Amino acid sequence: MFTAIMDFFADYGQEAQRWLDGAGYRVRPPETVEDAIVKYLNAAKRRISARPRTVLLSNEFQIPLGYEQSVKELLRKIEEGEDLVPHQSRFIFQSEKQDALLNDWDIHHLHLGNGVDPKDHRLIEGTKHLLFARLTEDTAYCINIAVHVFTLPHMVEVLHLNWPESIARFRVYGVPGENLSECDIKALRGANCNALISMSDGTTYWGMGGGYMSSGTSTEVMSGLVQIKRLCRNLESSVRDHLNKTNAVGNFKFNLRIQDGHFFAEDRSSGLTIAFLLEE
Repeated sequence: MFTAIMDFFADYGQEAQRWLDGAGYRVRPPETVEDAIVKYLNAAKRRISARPRTVLLSNEFQIPLGYEQSVKELLRKIEEGEDLVPHQSRFIFQSEKQDALLNDWDIHHLHLGNGVDPKDHRLIEGTKHLLFARLTEDTAYCINIAVHVFTLPHMVEVLHLNWPESIARFRVYGVPGENLSECDIKALRGANCNALISMSDGTTYWGMGGGYMSSGTSTEVMSGLVQIKRLCRNLESSVRDHLNKTNAVGNFKFNLRIQDGHFFAEDRSSGLTIAFLLEE
């Protein structure tokens, strides 16, 4: 017979807290394990991964005077897979901060500065004009460069006109959307309300960013939290199944360890380590 003590969800929360600390986030100690994981998921969602991407410019893409070299350098960084976090939101290192534009339409904004931000040396200097783009694993769909305006429905229209296949899975059939104005979108986001949006040709889309909960937190983040809870329960069941199959005897206290995307259950007293093979 054996006994096995495990709380993999709590362990996952500790891993999340370590990631936040290591990535430079100044975070208050979380009130709960869920808090830590939600902060981690939100921070990870907002950060652009450093990987090479094909850069596509819309027909509407124009570079304002004085930004030519800055834009050229930023596009080079995107193509070569350099770290883009320094160009991101001035709040990128605040794990609790929500990015409504990203949560709603999956669109990032990037600053075009060259020097270091005097308020935070991890960032480049902020600029009045921003590059707006939707980034997938391998492609950067560059919409346009504009001033700090995050509620322009024209952004989605540009994606629809230039690369409709890239957002086809978000198209809604049989349900009319709204011809929303900038003020409408600002009001809806302020109330944490999701809405369908219609294009000039009548095509309707659901938000590419997945939308947000009534609290303003990304729906994808909260869905990720549910998936992590389920994963931790399943991993604990797998450990018990392994102990049963091997006729284990003794008292075990397992901790979950995550390393390079791989998951392990470790009992330090016995030295027993169980590696999990997870489906992609």
